[in-house]
Amino acid sequence: PDTAKGFFAFCDLLTSRRPAPVAVKGQTTGPVTFTTGLHDQHGKAIFYHDQLRDAAVKLLSLKARWQAEQLAVFNCPVIIFIDEPALAGFGSSEFISITREEISECLEEVIAGIHAAGALAGIHICANTDWAIPLTSTVDIVNFDAYGYFDKFILYGDMIRNFIHGGRLLAWGLVPTLNPDHVADENAGTLYDRWQAMIRQTAALGIDRQRLLRQSLVTPTCGMGSMKLPLMHKVLETTAELSKMIRNR
Repeated sequence: PDTAKGFFAFCDLLTSRRPAPVAVKGQTTGPVTFTTGLHDQHGKAIFYHDQLRDAAVKLLSLKARWQAEQLAVFNCPVIIFIDEPALAGFGSSEFISITREEISECLEEVIAGIHAAGALAGIHICANTDWAIPLTSTVDIVNFDAYGYFDKFILYGDMIRNFIHGGRLLAWGLVPTLNPDHVADENAGTLYDRWQAMIRQTAALGIDRQRLLRQSLVTPTCGMGSMKLPLMHKVLETTAELSKMIRNR
């Protein structure tokens, strides 16, 4: 409780919540983000230290598994998201010596820890990346910023089709969070129109529209921890309203 107040407050809330939730979601820092963001005394990221990277990835896998086990007591499906903002930098000069295979190996170990606890594993990447990495992984849910980067994501058509046909889910980040003007300007109606255009384009890849809808979630584009409270409330309300609108129509 001293180092993860939000998690324990969440668990306290779930204990008294009625009706019970459809599912519960936890989140952990992704292994690539963690190991490229933590540096040794010489300023070198620990990703480049094989032993330190291995220890860090195992630590994150155990943390994710522990979190999934804690949330399992609420008797509904558990989803643990791996938060990987650093993957937006994959292929840049900063990460030029990091291979796709090394990234996949790190991710798969954390995913395996989540699956070992009987939970679903998701990955959230808040900007553009090489989408082949999550789409060809064993992750169950890919959460992407559809508001800002759908035109880049849809380029991976074959992988998206295989991902959906494999029974897995897309979490569409449709409600903007990064630009306060976008938050203020958009509403469920305008976002619904955007969503329809995206669904038509995605279904054209050879995916049944109804299947695509069944295997879709609607989310904000990114976290809201730094937002002002009124805008945060609007994002949450708009997300719920948009989801309801899609279901009803």
